[in-house]
This record gives sequence, C-alpha cells and structure tokens, in this order.
Amino acid sequence: MRFPSSSAMIMLAVGALVAAVAGWFAPRVLLIGWLSVVAPLVAAAVGAAMLICMLKLGRSRLLDDWNTSLATASPWLFLAPVLCVPLLFGADTLYGWSTNAAFVAQRGYLNVPFFAVRNVVYFAAFIGIAVSLPIAQRPLRLALLLIIAFVVANVTAFDWIVALTPHWHSSDFGLRSCVNGLLIAASLAVMWQAIHRRGTSENELRARIDGATLLFALDLGCIYLLFVDYITAWSGNLPDEAIWYAPRAQGMWAMVIVAVVTVHVVIGALLLSRLVKRSPRVLLQLAIAMLAAQWVEELWTVIPGNGLNNVITVSTSLGSMVIVIGLSFAWLRFLRKPSPRVAHG
Repeated sequence: MRFPSSSAMIMLAVGALVAAVAGWFAPRVLLIGWLSVVAPLVAAAVGAAMLICMLKLGRSRLLDDWNTSLATASPWLFLAPVLCVPLLFGADTLYGWSTNAAFVAQRGYLNVPFFAVRNVVYFAAFIGIAVSLPIAQRPLRLALLLIIAFVVANVTAFDWIVALTPHWHSSDFGLRSCVNGLLIAASLAVMWQAIHRRGTSENELRARIDGATLLFALDLGCIYLLFVDYITAWSGNLPDEAIWYAPRAQGMWAMVIVAVVTVHVVIGALLLSRLVKRSPRVLLQLAIAMLAAQWVEELWTVIPGNGLNNVITVSTSLGSMVIVIGLSFAWLRFLRKPSPRVAHG
C-alpha cells in the first residue's frame, strides 16, 4: 500500500485553504467553482468507460494502446460520488430552488429531497460501471454498460447544470455534455500515448494516427453540437433559450466562447495533417490545449447568469481543480499495488 506523495498533500492543503476561505465568505461561489471542475471530470470518467466499451465492441486495435490510460476511469468512478457530496449537501444553496420564485413551476422535480434520491442512483451507477467495466467482455454486457454510461452522462448534465437556470430547456445539452466527456477522455488518452509511446515503429505510428483521428472526430462533434444548440435558439427566437445565452453572448464571456471555438477549429485543422498525427510532441501540445479549452468552456457554461463575481468564481474553480487533482492522484496512488515479481530459472 502506497501513501500519497508530498506534492499531492501540498496540492490538497493549498486547495483546501482556498476553498475554506471562499466557503466562509461566499458558499455559493465555492459550490459553483466546485461544480465547474467536478462535472467535466465525472463526464470524462464516464466518457472513458464509454470509449472502452466502444473500442471493445468494435475490436479496435486502438484499445491495445489506450487501455492503460482509459482503465483509470474504473477506480476514479469510485471516487466520483465522494467528490459529488458537496453538491448534494449544498444543493439548496447552489441552486436556490426553495428561495427563487422563478422555480415555482418546476419544484415538483427540482427539489432537494428528490435531487438527493436521483444522485444516489447516479452514484450507484458510477460504482456499478466501475465494478463491471474491467471484467465485461461479452458484447451484450458491453452494450448494456455503454447504454447505462450514456444515460448517466446525459441526466447528470441536466440535473447538475441545466437546473441552475429557471425555465431553461435544451434538447441537445445532455448529448453535448456526453461528447465533451468523450473528448476529454480521448485527449487524456492521446496525451498518455504521446508521453509513453514515442517510438517510430509501424504499429506505434498506426496507433498514434488512429488516436488522433478519433480525437478529430470528437472535436468536430463537439463544435457541431455547440453550433446547433446556438443556431436553434437564435433561429427559433426561443425566450427560454435566450435567457441562458444572453449573459454568455456579451462582454468578456462572448470573447471567451469565441476563443474556445477558435481553439477547437485550429486543433481540428491541424489534426487533418498526417505529419501532425505522427508527431507525439505536437499531439501532446494539442491534447493539453484541448483540455484547457474544455475547462474554459465549462466555466462559460456554469458561471454566467448567476450574479457572481467572475474573477473570484474562476479563482475558486482553480482552487477546486487543485483539490480534485490532488485527491485523484492520492486515490489512484493508494489503490496502486506493486507489480508482482516473477522468478525465472
């Protein structure tokens, strides 16, 4: 059994200090910052599980190269319910369903007791996926796990993020969150591949090209869904959609989403090049840029329209990220067992 390293403990201490200060003076700011980190990471863990199921079902050769990195989703899903506990206990403060009169018509569904029940079901699904994923080999079980993971990724997006805005409905937000989770998981896998598989053999080059191609497809899907959701609200002149988009299409946040879309477009264009796909160094840089863009997009999705100070909320999100990363490394290090030694001769 290994204990967390000193660096992880330092990260936890610094993050906890920032969170304690923010929570003391502005608990809702702390919860919004925590949500902006936990929601995409949970989506990424579920997305990694979906990727494993799809690669196994398709008998893809890419699984041999990505399995090590994607397999970390299984133990991380055990940690996900722990990270979601602050959202559960702070639901009334975070969402304001009982105090905000705009939620009166939705309180049959958006209320704290029912929210708690639904999240317990999600936590059970996380654990079930984590237990079943390493041992699932038959196509029927893999397909069932894929469907469960897809449904969980969709409903958690609605329950955690859409529920922040009264009367807002989006037909494709759950699917967009699901694709974002797949994109984050694929970016992490490409990053791991670029660090640990730097050879020039035919098999490694082929796996690198296949991984970059899948990353390009998910990037294209992410841009498409983001554009379709916006163009539907704009062309239909839907008041419920306009309530959500208005604070995100003005001032600083308008520039933020333009920058995010630009990063997606540039990365997608670069991934069309076979030279880029064959270069582990360039793929590593593109994967890091993609992860940064996904986090900034999550800030754009969660923070505007809540009447909070943007600088303080983003700082709280950074502190929450430090805590989550520290907890994740500590948890994975705690679970890691020393490799068995095989005697020869």
